[in-house]
Amino acid sequence: MKVLKTIVLFVVIFLFSIFVMQNTQLVNVNIFGTTYQLPLFLLILILLFGGIGLTSLVLMTKHSFLTGSYKTVLKSLAEFYRGYTYRSGEIARKALRKYDEAKALYVQALESSEGLQENISSESGLSEALVGKYALIKRDTQKAKEYSLIALQKDPKNLTALKTLRDAHYLEGLHQEALNYQESVLKLSERWEKDINKRILSELLILTFINSKDEKQLERARDTYGSFFVLAEYIYYLLQKGKQKDVRKELEGAFEKGLQNELLLILSEKGEEIREILPMVEERQDSINKDVLALFYMRLNLVSKLEDLQTSVSENIELLISSYKLGGTVGKLLRDKLKALNKMWVCTICGKEYNFYVPMCDGCFTWGKVNSRRG
Repeated sequence: MKVLKTIVLFVVIFLFSIFVMQNTQLVNVNIFGTTYQLPLFLLILILLFGGIGLTSLVLMTKHSFLTGSYKTVLKSLAEFYRGYTYRSGEIARKALRKYDEAKALYVQALESSEGLQENISSESGLSEALVGKYALIKRDTQKAKEYSLIALQKDPKNLTALKTLRDAHYLEGLHQEALNYQESVLKLSERWEKDINKRILSELLILTFINSKDEKQLERARDTYGSFFVLAEYIYYLLQKGKQKDVRKELEGAFEKGLQNELLLILSEKGEEIREILPMVEERQDSINKDVLALFYMRLNLVSKLEDLQTSVSENIELLISSYKLGGTVGKLLRDKLKALNKMWVCTICGKEYNFYVPMCDGCFTWGKVNSRRG
């Protein structure tokens, strides 16, 4: 190794000597009106090392600034996750000029503490997407859409903005628009959330089918994801078409998958066509929750069958069954009141209750988490 280093040293000295010998001529250099004569090789070396030194100085200064800003962002994050949201926002403010990420953190910190009172603009749309998200949580769908659209103009692949726009349109009952945004969400979503996004897409397709009666949307929903909501609407469609063989096949598949309770709850809200599946339901009644079975019989006004179930249902359903014995206007009014209070669906995330199935819980803005109490 020492021999190799010695050889390299001699080669460097030799090459430097050749460089000096070939550039010994004097050149005139004018500095502030004074002329100096310097060997060319010396001038070259001065320029070379001067350039390297100046570049290093600039890079060191920039690195020092970036390190300081980076530490500021990290400190802001630490304070945020320690629960000091206002302090986090104040720290993040110091790095606002240079980092869109710091602007986004600033927005998040302020929204978590006192609420955002100023407009924060970012080149990448990060902060606008967060402002839109927080506006949606406050039920301000117009502001949510406004800021999310600004974010999308700057970054068409911003998933936060796309999801906010989807949810805002869903809350406004604009299912086709929500579906359009969900198409983009599904394409861009990460592998771990592909499954839930397929379910969201299929259930939005069903909602648009209910309004438009476009059979292509129904078929596409079935091909995308077979949730109990999709299956229930498909079975009801088959009932309306009088396709009994297909109905039996789909219903048997639902029982095999354990979806019978959710399926029958949804069908219990439909028209008289569901009477056609009564024989199949009675064949499998042992695997159906008694509350669900009672509600199905109520929809078909099968009072005699309700009396047989009265001792095996929950207290709320027992009261409903008892109301059928009253008859007349009073009995009907009582039944309607009891049905309104009897919420068979609940969000497993926030606990909000529903009288009917909804794809998205508007209490916590979570999709696919509203399930039957009797599942």
